Amino acid sequence: MVFIGGDDGYFYALDQQSGKLIWKFRSKGIIRSTGAIYKNSVLFGDTEATLYALDLRSGKELWQYRINGDSLDNENFGYDRRAITSTPVVAGNKIIFGARDGYFILCER
Repeated sequence: MVFIGGDDGYFYALDQQSGKLIWKFRSKGIIRSTGAIYKNSVLFGDTEATLYALDLRSGKELWQYRINGDSLDNENFGYDRRAITSTPVVAGNKIIFGARDGYFILCER
């Protein structure tokens, strides 16, 4: 499979050979993060302060993680403080990613 996030807020899984859509998932915001594989899931962030974990096969949401930037008003900062634009890094059971709220996040699953 090939995974692509879009400005339309959807995260797509496509067949690598044919390019046909396998599934798509609607996030809360624009997707600028590249997906990372973790166990049987794919991880990515959106511009509305959420890191998602989706089942690789079905595209169903398994869990989500909300960053501190969720409660920040972007108008007070002059730039987006809610977005997760980095690609999550996976090391064992640890998921590491940065966010525009100024934090470096370590999740253990």
